[in-house]
Amino acid sequence: MDELLAHVKSNHGATVILGPTVDDPEALAQRIRVADPRAAVILSLPTTSASSASSASSASSMSGGGGGPAPEVVRGETVVEKELARKVEELSHLQRSQTNLLSMVAHDIRAPLGVIVGAINELSHQDVGELNDEQKFLLTLVRRSVERLTRLASNLVFLGRMESGRVELKKRRADLRAPVRSVADDIRRIDAGTSIELTVEAPEAPVEAVVDGDRFVQVLTNLLSNAVRFAKKTVRVALTATETHVELTVEDDGPGVPENAIAQIFERFSRLDAPKSGTGLGLAIVRGIVDAHTGTVRAENLQHTNPKTTGARFTVRLPRE
Repeated sequence: MDELLAHVKSNHGATVILGPTVDDPEALAQRIRVADPRAAVILSLPTTSASSASSASSASSMSGGGGGPAPEVVRGETVVEKELARKVEELSHLQRSQTNLLSMVAHDIRAPLGVIVGAINELSHQDVGELNDEQKFLLTLVRRSVERLTRLASNLVFLGRMESGRVELKKRRADLRAPVRSVADDIRRIDAGTSIELTVEAPEAPVEAVVDGDRFVQVLTNLLSNAVRFAKKTVRVALTATETHVELTVEDDGPGVPENAIAQIFERFSRLDAPKSGTGLGLAIVRGIVDAHTGTVRAENLQHTNPKTTGARFTVRLPRE
């Protein structure tokens, strides 16, 4: 049982068909949904042989039809089971096609973005002439937009790899304080002028863990970008550690997450009904990376602990080894 639940959790959005021989399928289905809310659980109906179906039909006719008609049997499967299997295959094909399309679009976007970044760097170094203040300001706006597009393209490419099972973590021991501060500095630079105050809290002693450094940066970048998008004035990121785990917390003072959306917020393309909602990719990628590290991530509203405050808190917990 534990192996089944671990398999479902590691294959996000998997389809699980529980056969008629499973003891208490409803209870097992509930446990699977807890392990992965995206899992599609199908309760298979008991198959009925042709002879027993005929007998059941005759018995129904003799008793006045009170029991209802027996399910139609097609090659050992009920019509319901066959239709469910067909729908599952259609949905799987649709999802694969969607992921492949997004990956191709992302690759095509990254090429011209590289050219734009090169041109921006040339202009910034004034190799083609000195810029006035207004031109420098406009160039800064272009740079911010390009960096956001680059981040979006990277998320799309990584999503395709994640859903096709092609993500391999390159773990090594690292002090996580440095990437936390570095990403915070990058976010401040990209979002300069938004009047959002971003603070970092980290211990003086090293906070070491065995992680994929690039993927950890991606998790933090997505969480901070999301927080800055919804914050009113402040965003806080904190790094703490115990003997066995490190914990990364990102808080903002925005409106918070609607209670009915918290369970789905880490789903792919899940977007809040709000003007500032993004593409619905960032948090899905966060969960995929965290799960790959056998960690946990959760979202909660700050009002739960202090009714006088607003905002959301995202907490990532990763094992140190």
